[in-house]
Amino acid sequence: MLAHKSENNYFLPLLNKTFKISSTLFWMMHSLYWFAFALTSYLTLNLWYGTGQFSDLAHTLIQSIIGFFLVLPLHQIYTSIWYRSKFFRLVSIISMVVLFSAIWTFIRMQLFISMTNADSDLWYDLGGWYFSSFFVFLGWTILYHFVFYYDLANQEYKKNIATSAQAKVEKLKRLEAEKQASDARLQMLRYQVTPHFLFNTLNSISALITVKETDNAKLMLDQLGSFLRYSLEDNTTDSIPLSRELEGLKLYIGIEEIRFSDRLKVSFNCSENALDVKVPCMILQPIVENALKYGVSQTEVDARLEINAVIKDGNLQLSVIDNGPGIEGLESNLETFKLFSGVGLRNIENRLKNIYGKRYKVNLSNLFSGGLRVDMSLPATF
Repeated sequence: MLAHKSENNYFLPLLNKTFKISSTLFWMMHSLYWFAFALTSYLTLNLWYGTGQFSDLAHTLIQSIIGFFLVLPLHQIYTSIWYRSKFFRLVSIISMVVLFSAIWTFIRMQLFISMTNADSDLWYDLGGWYFSSFFVFLGWTILYHFVFYYDLANQEYKKNIATSAQAKVEKLKRLEAEKQASDARLQMLRYQVTPHFLFNTLNSISALITVKETDNAKLMLDQLGSFLRYSLEDNTTDSIPLSRELEGLKLYIGIEEIRFSDRLKVSFNCSENALDVKVPCMILQPIVENALKYGVSQTEVDARLEINAVIKDGNLQLSVIDNGPGIEGLESNLETFKLFSGVGLRNIENRLKNIYGKRYKVNLSNLFSGGLRVDMSLPATF
């Protein structure tokens, strides 16, 4: 049977070792069955037909104890034929019940004659004694198989529960590992932005120093310090409110306004409810940088940059619009940043894919009036 072990009981391990039975449930069933038989025999037979003497009680107890041990080999027989055909098992079980009930009948009848001084003519009533013995052993066999199947089902259930629990643990470990890997990728992509921007800004400062515009160079260094402080403070891989993202973007634009002097006009058109939407940190800066580098810088006067944000159909719609020359050869919309060779825009594509999967959209289009429009649609999460 199955392993429900009791190490604190001396008698049970001894029986387990002798008969190779290790189920506590089996011993409970087995003991209760023969106790119930002894009690029923005494109340329905000894007191009804007998004299109520001590010998009648002793005989009932002894025959029950003998039956208790005599029936144990049936367990070994039943388990040894468990995987045989149903017909073979049925014939074997009936044969064993017939045989063991016959042995028990002879033993308990002889005991009764010896203990109660009954007449040997009692042997003529062998059929009646055997009939009751047959049903006692048959009842035990039926109960044994019921307990056996119950124990198997219970162990299978526990095994399934344990397997399911283990699968959940493994799944949680796998998800945690995937999350850590995803966070590492995002952090790596996140760290690429600041050096990329930093090198460009330092080049601009160097150019200002070369043309002896030291005041503007000093102002740009101050702005750069503020931007880097913001960048280092928001070094999380988690998303931040759009309002916080715009604060950092304005620090960056403040640096670029020094380069473009008075010819750059920047406008922010963001709805109030859009400001609380969570977005990836520094997701707009590379787009604005690209617009300034390839769009605004190509415009001699009245360079304009427009940043818009609005919630529509449960998504945050972000757009960056410049009035530069646009993208040459772009006849229709472009739904990816991956065609760009620069680090910044391809970085955005990778970060969005890691965070949103397929739940984001990117679109680049040339404006009829001149300039490039970059649209991003992200799930509006708060």
